[in-house]
Amino acid sequence: MSGGQQITPVVVSDGLVTLEEAKAYLAIDIPISDDIIEERILATGRYLERKCGRRFSLFAAKARTLWPNVKGSLDLVDLLGSPTPTVLIDTSADRSFATVLASTDFELLPYPDDDEEAARYQEMAIISPLLGFDKRVPVRITGNWGYVEPDSRAPYEIRLAVLMILARWWKRKENPLMLVQMPGFGFHRMLDDDPDALRIIEAYTHPRKRRVLQ
Repeated sequence: MSGGQQITPVVVSDGLVTLEEAKAYLAIDIPISDDIIEERILATGRYLERKCGRRFSLFAAKARTLWPNVKGSLDLVDLLGSPTPTVLIDTSADRSFATVLASTDFELLPYPDDDEEAARYQEMAIISPLLGFDKRVPVRITGNWGYVEPDSRAPYEIRLAVLMILARWWKRKENPLMLVQMPGFGFHRMLDDDPDALRIIEAYTHPRKRRVLQ
């Protein structure tokens, strides 16, 4: 199996940015419940993750059941290679997942670059000549998932995009119609999405999601 940098599982909050980071960015100087801000943080993060087609939080020791594709491999989304994931196959068709693959039976792809801080794999293939994935038989993988940095947080650019979108949504209560006055042109409605934030997250959009959008 191809290797990856060791990442210690930690318990992380659901929000991609902290309450303190959000309040500082929004420059909130009026009394307001922290619960309201935290709800906005969660909603913004989930919106951005749907846009990117991936999760930016660490999901440690999480089991996912997948079906092989037509190529006979498994499509993954940001499986971390360390610790080595556990792979079980439901060969008896009773959801017992009794067949256990050894780490030498499969490999994770793509191979990471030498300078990559944390390998995030998108495909699992069988390398044992005696085994193979059957597209009719589900596979259960237990491991660490998520597009996160070694500190188990989302990349800085993603956290910045969350704050930018959050600020846009926060100001919406002051201007529900999102109208702006432009000298010589009158009133115009602002775009629903922040174009700068969209440019930031473009590089983090999952390749399969990007192909769908095209």
